[in-house]
Amino acid sequence: MALTVWSLGNSIDTVRVVLEMCGVRASKSTILRLIEAASRKLEPEVAEIKKAVAGSKSIRIDETGNKIASKVKGEPDKPGWTWICSGDDAAVVEVAATRSAVILDMFFPFFDTPLTSDGYPGYTKFRIRQRCWAREARYAAKRCGPAGTALHERFAGLLYRAKRAPPDEDLVRRMEGEV
Repeated sequence: MALTVWSLGNSIDTVRVVLEMCGVRASKSTILRLIEAASRKLEPEVAEIKKAVAGSKSIRIDETGNKIASKVKGEPDKPGWTWICSGDDAAVVEVAATRSAVILDMFFPFFDTPLTSDGYPGYTKFRIRQRCWAREARYAAKRCGPAGTALHERFAGLLYRAKRAPPDEDLVRRMEGEV
């Protein structure tokens, strides 16, 4: 429970309060040791998840700005980034203080796996890249006026129909071809 509360960006003081509400009294150092031990115990699980993502037919990555809660009382939160990489049946989430492409090398070195993403320059490390068509259509709507808006509406309509379609492989292939 301490690891979960901590992983949501809460301070050690908040973790202590939550544990005390459950009848567990512990010092800050004990809580930090518990969190560290739980993290070490989860390392094999994380390795399996990364292996599943790496073995996917394709992956999707995006990085989103957020605030990283300060671990020191009285210090302001710091700007940071949440990186999410999802594969066929698994996803890896990392929080970092930077948007640098070095994060890809450290946590998501799946460069031989086909990637669908936005236009972030760091993604050029991937051998096979595909831009996210929904985002591209939205940009086209802004850049190209009525023609771009029509393209965006057509893609949105296809997506809507695809989400409502029954699970039919032939229909999915036809719709993918149309897209």
